[in-house]
Amino acid sequence: MGSCRSFEDSQNAVNRLKRIEGQVRALQKMVEGERECVEILNQISSSISALKGVWLEIVRGHLRNCLRKSVDSGKKYDDVIDDVVAQIRKIR
Repeated sequence: MGSCRSFEDSQNAVNRLKRIEGQVRALQKMVEGERECVEILNQISSSISALKGVWLEIVRGHLRNCLRKSVDSGKKYDDVIDDVVAQIRKIR
C-alpha cells in the first residue's frame, strides 16, 4: 500500500497492539501450562479479532489519507483501488 504511514490516532493503534502482545504472552503461558484446548482456542480467536480490529483502523486511515494523496499526485485511481484490494485479500 505504499510508503504512506499517516493514519488517524496512531497512538491508539500502538496501545491496542501492546494489549494484543499481552494477550499473546498469556496465550503462550496457557499452552505451556497445558490449559484446556477450548480455552486456548478461545484466546487465539480473541487475539485474531483484536488484530483484525487494528488492521481495519489502519486501513481506514489509509483510505482516508494515503489514497487521496495518491490520486491527487496523479496515480491512476484503478491502480490505487487494486493496491487496497490486494491488501484486503491478505487478511482473509
